[in-house]
Amino acid sequence: MVEKVVFLDIDGVLQPFTQYRFDHIQNGDMEKVYEELHQKTGVDYRKYDIYDVAAVYYDWDMNAVSELKRVLDTSGAKIVLSSSWRDETHERMRDLFRIHDLESYFVDGIEFLEFEKDISLYLITLKLGDDMKYQTRSVEILLYLHEHLGIKRYVAIDDMRLEGLGEHFIKTTYKLTPELADRCIEVLTNVATLPQ
Repeated sequence: MVEKVVFLDIDGVLQPFTQYRFDHIQNGDMEKVYEELHQKTGVDYRKYDIYDVAAVYYDWDMNAVSELKRVLDTSGAKIVLSSSWRDETHERMRDLFRIHDLESYFVDGIEFLEFEKDISLYLITLKLGDDMKYQTRSVEILLYLHEHLGIKRYVAIDDMRLEGLGEHFIKTTYKLTPELADRCIEVLTNVATLPQ
């Protein structure tokens, strides 16, 4: 059972809005990358979208990746994907995380809610005020916590403001920094999740 979770956004947390992948794809560098990754991981990344693989390989910031690993190793937390990247299959995301040796930390992704259909129902279910109806990602995270009562501590790392999560929310500007990683560790160590 997972007791500590990092709800992880990708863009603006691990990927600081860089676009290096396009030059590398255009220059024909991906064949070499596919070979390197196949030797390292045993995965044939040609089966995945070239832009996704190139984004993870070229655009994810290595310092941010290292800081995330430090948070996970220090706290014992696991990754639950809250990013728009979560619409990918678990196998695909695990393989993409494998490029930076993050695959063993990845356990799940939160469910997308259909705004019109679901949000009002979940506001009632979670006993949230009407002011949260435009906070879709926050509601998705709170619903995940409501459905996974074994989670004792969590942080949500995102470059988009998430209301309703209190000190569990860590806002990045363009990537995860050492200072923000320290705050994540502090929350995962000392701030318990309130019972749902």
